[in-house]
Amino acid sequence: MVHVIDHPIVQNELTILRNVATKSFNFRKSLKKITTFLLYEMMRNTRTTRMEVETSLGKSEGLVMDEIIFITVLRAGIPMLETALDIFPNAQGGFVGIKRDKESLYPIVYFVNLPNVTGDAFFLDPMVATAGTVVKAIKILCERGCKPKGIVSIISSRKAVEILTEKYPSVDIVTAAVDEKLNKNGYIVPGLGDCGDRYYGSEIG
Repeated sequence: MVHVIDHPIVQNELTILRNVATKSFNFRKSLKKITTFLLYEMMRNTRTTRMEVETSLGKSEGLVMDEIIFITVLRAGIPMLETALDIFPNAQGGFVGIKRDKESLYPIVYFVNLPNVTGDAFFLDPMVATAGTVVKAIKILCERGCKPKGIVSIISSRKAVEILTEKYPSVDIVTAAVDEKLNKNGYIVPGLGDCGDRYYGSEIG
């Protein structure tokens, strides 16, 4: 199921990210801030275990989160993973390097580094456009014994949402926006440009 987070704070940060006039410094701050709020929504129904703890005045029963794995795509998703690990320091992190063939737009895997643990896995990708990268990543996760539970993105395309919800109906998608179009190169329109280039300040021109 797709969850579009329309909270004013999320939409304010999304507007900053979309704005071509936003400099890298502010782009970085907004990307990390919006990731925090999207993760908050994604983890609303995550699995927990009851635990008794000792306070200074007695015993109390609380909840602790079960094992979590965050997987991201190189390189644009690295800031999202860093934010996730700051919020959930006991979580595991992993990477997949996937690039798209410029003509066929078919995903090509060139790097995989995943933790040697099994558990609920959440895929972090700022721009989910054709869905090819996410589908490939989920296949890799399943082969490694991880259970994909959710996808967190800043912007998803309508096409990607339709593909993912049909192929993986049990995997939640949390995003700040669903944009209607892809251009001939497979980029989301209007989107926000190349997220990695804008974050690292490496735009050409």
